[in-house]
Amino acid sequence: MEQVGKEQAISNFSWGYMGKMGAQIISFGVTIVLARLIAPADFGLVAIVAIFTTFLNVFVDSGLGSALIQKENADNIDFSTVFFFNIVVSLLLYIILYISTPFISSFYDNTQLTPLLRVASFSLVITGFRSTQETFVTRNLLFKKHFTAVFIAAICSAVIGIMLAYLGYGAWAIVFQQLCNTSISTIVLWYLIPWRPKLLFSINRLKGLMPFGFKILGGSLMDTLYSEIRSLLIGKIYTPSDLAFYDRGKQFPYMIVSGINGALNSVLFPIMSRNQDNLNRVKQIVRKTIRISLFFVSSILCFLICAADSMVELLMTTKWLPSVIYIQVLCFDALLWPVITIHYNSFKAVGKSDLYLKYVTITKIIGMSMLIVSIPFGVLYVAVSSVLSMLIQLMMLAKVSRNNNNYLYKEQFKDLYNGVKPAILIFIGIWWVNETDLIPLFRFLTQGILTFVIVIVYAQNTNLESYEIIKDLWKKNKKRWKKK
Repeated sequence: MEQVGKEQAISNFSWGYMGKMGAQIISFGVTIVLARLIAPADFGLVAIVAIFTTFLNVFVDSGLGSALIQKENADNIDFSTVFFFNIVVSLLLYIILYISTPFISSFYDNTQLTPLLRVASFSLVITGFRSTQETFVTRNLLFKKHFTAVFIAAICSAVIGIMLAYLGYGAWAIVFQQLCNTSISTIVLWYLIPWRPKLLFSINRLKGLMPFGFKILGGSLMDTLYSEIRSLLIGKIYTPSDLAFYDRGKQFPYMIVSGINGALNSVLFPIMSRNQDNLNRVKQIVRKTIRISLFFVSSILCFLICAADSMVELLMTTKWLPSVIYIQVLCFDALLWPVITIHYNSFKAVGKSDLYLKYVTITKIIGMSMLIVSIPFGVLYVAVSSVLSMLIQLMMLAKVSRNNNNYLYKEQFKDLYNGVKPAILIFIGIWWVNETDLIPLFRFLTQGILTFVIVIVYAQNTNLESYEIIKDLWKKNKKRWKKK
C-alpha cells in the first residue's frame, strides 16, 4: 500500500475527529434539552434499549470491514460480497430481536420496552446498508465527506428529537431522534460516496476475509458485551433512574473521548495498515498519537472532573446531580480508552488479529469478574471496577507492545506522563474554585477560562507537538479560506 504523508494523516484525523466530535457536541446539546423535558426513568428505558441494539450492531459488520481495510488488494468483488453479507445478517438480527422483545420486557418486568425495542432495532437494517460505505470511506480516507453526512444527520435528528420531547413523547422522542440520525446519515453517505455494490458475490472471497474479520468480531463482541453488561445489570438489579444517572455520568466523559477514539479507529488503523511492513514506523505512529491524544483528552477530562457539579446543575438542573459522582469516576476510565485503542490498532494493522482477540478476551474476563464482585455493593462500585479493569488492561497491553513493537516501558511511561502533565496543572489551578460561593454559571465559566489559559501557557512554553500541529492546520486552512 502507498505511504500516507504527515499532512494527509493529520488532515484526515482532523476531518474524522470533527465528524465524530461534531455529532457528539450536537448530541450533547440535544441531551441537555431532552434532560430538561424528559424524566430520568424514560432515559433509563432508552438506555436498556440501547444495550441490545449496540450489542447486535457489532454482528452487522462481523469484523469484515476491518478485514477489507487490512487487505492490501481488496477490490469491488470483496466490497460487494461483504455488502450483501451484511444486508442478510442485519435482516436476520432484526427479525430475531423483534421476536425476542416480549422476553426482554418480561426480564425487566416492563411492557413499555416491547414497542420501543421493535422500533429502535430497525436501525440494525439501516446500518447493514451503511457499513460497507463507511468501510470504503475509511479505507480511502474520505473523511471530509463522512463529516458532511454525520453533521447533516445530527442537525436534522436533533430538531426532530427536541420537537417530539416538547410535545410530550418521552422515551419515544429519544428513540426517533436516534433512528432519524442513522437513517439520514446513511442516505447522505450514499449520495456523497461514489462506491456502489455490483451484483457480485464470491464465497471464496468471503472465506478469505473471515479468518481476520471473525477475530476482530470476537474481540468487538467481548468489548461491547463488557461495556454494555454494566448497564444491563444496573437496569435489572436497580431502578431505571439509577441506570439513567449512571448512563448520563458515562455520557459526559465518553462524549469527549469517543470523538477522538472514533477518529483514531477510523484513521489510525488504515494508516498503520499502509505501513504494516515497517514496524519501526508503526511504533513511531503509536508514540506520537498517544502523546497528542492524551494532551487533549486529559486536559478536557480534568476540567470535567473539577467542573462536574456546577455543569450538571447549570445544564440539566438539580434533578440530575446524582450523576456527578459517576462523571468524575468514569473520567478516569475514559482517559485510558484512547491509549488502549491505539495499542489494539497497532496489532490489527500488522495482521496480528489473534493478539487483538486474545487480549480483549483475557482483559474482559478479568473485568467481568470485577463487575460481578462489585455489583452487590452499589452502582458507584460498578463504576470504580470499570476504571480498575481498564488500568489492568493497559498494563497488559504495555507488555505486549514492548514484546511485539519494541515499545519499551520507559518510552511508554514517558509518553503517558507527557500526555497527562497538563491535566495535573489544570487540577491544581482550578479545583479551588469549587470551594467558592460563586453561582454555578460563574464557577463553570471561571474554571473554563482558567483551563484554557493553563493549556495555552503550558503549550507555548514547552513547544508542545499537538499545539504546533493545531497552529499549522489553522494557518493552512486560513490560507485556503482566503483563496476561496
